[in-house]
Amino acid sequence: MELVSRKGAVQQHPQPKEGDPSRATRPTRNADLSRGGKDPNQHATSPLPKHLRMKHPKEYEPRMKESTDSSQNTATPGGHSIVNTKKAATVDSNTIIKSEDTAVVGLITDNNEKSYLKEVEDLTRWCQDNNLLMNVSKTKEMMVDSGKKEGSVPPTPLYQQLLSFALPDLPPQRCGGGSFSSLSDDSEEARARYLYRQWVGLGLTDVHMSNHTVLLSLPGSTPNTITDRSTHQCFLPNGIPCDQRGPNDLPKHKFPYAAYSAIGSLQGEVVDVQYASVDDLRRAKDRLNLTNQIAVVKLGQAPLLYKLSLLSELGFGGVLLYIDPCDAPPDRHTWHQAFRVTLNPGGNPAIVEVSREAGGSLTSLLVQPISDFLAKTLLSSTSTGQGDSCIPLAMPPNKERKKITLTVGNQLSYKKIYNVVGYLKGRRNPDRYVLVGSRHDSDQGGGASAIMNQLIAALTEQTKQGWVPDRTTVFCSWGGSALGNIGSYEWGKVSKH
Repeated sequence: MELVSRKGAVQQHPQPKEGDPSRATRPTRNADLSRGGKDPNQHATSPLPKHLRMKHPKEYEPRMKESTDSSQNTATPGGHSIVNTKKAATVDSNTIIKSEDTAVVGLITDNNEKSYLKEVEDLTRWCQDNNLLMNVSKTKEMMVDSGKKEGSVPPTPLYQQLLSFALPDLPPQRCGGGSFSSLSDDSEEARARYLYRQWVGLGLTDVHMSNHTVLLSLPGSTPNTITDRSTHQCFLPNGIPCDQRGPNDLPKHKFPYAAYSAIGSLQGEVVDVQYASVDDLRRAKDRLNLTNQIAVVKLGQAPLLYKLSLLSELGFGGVLLYIDPCDAPPDRHTWHQAFRVTLNPGGNPAIVEVSREAGGSLTSLLVQPISDFLAKTLLSSTSTGQGDSCIPLAMPPNKERKKITLTVGNQLSYKKIYNVVGYLKGRRNPDRYVLVGSRHDSDQGGGASAIMNQLIAALTEQTKQGWVPDRTTVFCSWGGSALGNIGSYEWGKVSKH
């Protein structure tokens, strides 16, 4: 096994000579693992301790179980160095062989794998105790039985067993919760306080909750609308007529909208610019006057903010965004589904110069996501289908372009967002950090928070048994993520100082 040492010394052991039993051909298959870095002929800087010398393998029965593992044999930051080393087996029925990679070979008798699995666990502990890093993502495990015909069963990853060893199953009461459905108050502050109590209850002793006042762009009191001026038909972003919306059909916090869009009302003709690529826009510019018109744009092929910058330069006044059914997964039906996007590339928009000049908006364009059904209606498209037979939405040639009124009533206000941050102190490198982040401002429930709580529960359970991480682990649950990773940006800005 090629292992990374954090002590700074380079150790290397003599390679087995020809004829050494450790190099004998065996009916096993090693993982195909990469190597490189240190010269294999480099001399050791210190003598090899006895307990690291190779134990010669014994003769085994035909059926064996073998694991191979490798770590990247390259220089690492922070003064790390490369170690080629061997560890003696702890059970007579097992051996540890070092050639290109390290192989743990165990004799399986009567389907009893306890000794073999214990050897793997001992090797894992030994690596941790000696500051060595196993490249478990490239570890493979296989069974060899010469009494059976050759099969085609591929090796399976062993790192799942290593993870189950490191993070054992926990009783339900230790897993913690993450669902916010039990909260009577569904505000972000209530969610953050709930997570704070959860983390403290799971055993984290250093937990902090902070708040930051930032500029948020939220849906208005009524949905944004698109009105066909020729028929005076008003549509909601999902394509349903405005007069058919019931009072409880779509709550305010789920209105489709583009956060930090410009606000107001605009009359113009719809222009089909497909994906708003440079070629698409050049063709549109050659044919039409684009000033204060409303572009109908498919998501995909280029970043949204890049597309919006091109549309703004060409003089468009508004943009309707949609997902072409041909671009959606076959099993996903988005016919009457609009969505939400944010135009914030990250951080608190209040400090952005263009935001201050535009009264809090991050673009001069009125931007609104719509369903593909509404896009089809506005483009007078005859395209249908999904999957292999799908025909992309497009306005037919020589078709009269619809004149519409786009109304965007988003609300801008300064509000507090909340971050919850907990620390699990490291032992050897407490001033180096591993960040584990999630968000608690999602409208999709508390799935990410539940996973975070499970991870915290597993690690704090290990600390009760004496385990301490090498580096400090920082658990972070961010607020304002849906509007442009605002919470994490603010935390990073404060932590930098």
